[in-house]
Amino acid sequence: MPIDGSIPKEIKIFKTSLEQNGRTVLFLKEGADHTNPNKDWSYYNNNDYVSTKKKYVIILSPGGGSGKFGVCINQLYHEMKNGIMPFYIKFETFPVHDLSVTHPVNLAYMAASADFYDLVMKDPRKQNASSYNRDVENYELLHNLARCFKKEGFLLKNITSATNMGVNVVSKSINDWEEVEKESAAEVGRRAIRHKYEVQNGQEEKKILTRIRKIISLL
Repeated sequence: MPIDGSIPKEIKIFKTSLEQNGRTVLFLKEGADHTNPNKDWSYYNNNDYVSTKKKYVIILSPGGGSGKFGVCINQLYHEMKNGIMPFYIKFETFPVHDLSVTHPVNLAYMAASADFYDLVMKDPRKQNASSYNRDVENYELLHNLARCFKKEGFLLKNITSATNMGVNVVSKSINDWEEVEKESAAEVGRRAIRHKYEVQNGQEEKKILTRIRKIISLL
């Protein structure tokens, strides 16, 4: 929902349709930049949230950049504001935390998410662990929010890095590393072909090809 609270006509129609089918519809305003630790978190006061006595609130959404963490951080704010001590955990497939930044699996992830400009990088708060730019930024956001609640933020403050914020066991399921690395390199190639086609047809910006070429150079 736009930050001014207005709801487009199409969304109102969709909301009515969902409610007529017995669904509860909640809205989250477009997020403001809260990476500043001194930001006024009361921005979230006017947002909807999931009011429940259940032990878990599970957020599912397709694809990267779809707003999952925004919903989570809003929920955590309201939980703590209501005197609850919440915890947060993220189930992550890629990047793979215990593989190097330049491992073919993580390079394939970067190629697959090139249109989001995701960057696999070392976790600045945990040595020898791979994370990515959005999770590193989201961790700082989570950490700053937790500091605003002395008691209720206790469990969140015990999360010490972006890597520790998530669960990732992909590497434990791999038994043929040679094949995985081969297919990862092939995936980078497939993404390069796709993005070249999209740029030629005006569907993507040219800079995405520069990004893909850099990823290829790291294989």
